[in-house]
Amino acid sequence: MSETIKQILARLDHAAHRGGAFGSDVLLAIAGVLPAGDITSVETGCGKSTIMFSNLSRRHYVFAYDDRDLPDSSVTMVQSDPEVKGDRIEWVYGPTQRTIPYYKFPDGLLFDVMLIDGPHGYPFPDLEYAFLYEKLKTGGI
Repeated sequence: MSETIKQILARLDHAAHRGGAFGSDVLLAIAGVLPAGDITSVETGCGKSTIMFSNLSRRHYVFAYDDRDLPDSSVTMVQSDPEVKGDRIEWVYGPTQRTIPYYKFPDGLLFDVMLIDGPHGYPFPDLEYAFLYEKLKTGGI
């Protein structure tokens, strides 16, 4: 893991947004087990993890509720961060139970890493997992 990622996460340690936030220690642990090299990642929800993945992934897909009209917006926090690599992110806005099943992923796309952190109440994590699982590479996280 690069010093840049450690510095970014240290800077964001107490940052939070509408949905709350992973602690930087959790994100450092996640970064520490990621495969080496260029990775392709996907997450539901967005926040500090999005900033981290934008720096670690060649392509990062984000399925998130578009909350940019709210004062403590998760999307705005990410998109306005000076360290985010916005050109590596594919934003898909809307409820995940509607966006993930109908999203047209590129043919053959498989993810090295998936982070399911969108809506936390049952059945949403299970639905996200069910729709994304087939896109996880063998040995993916």
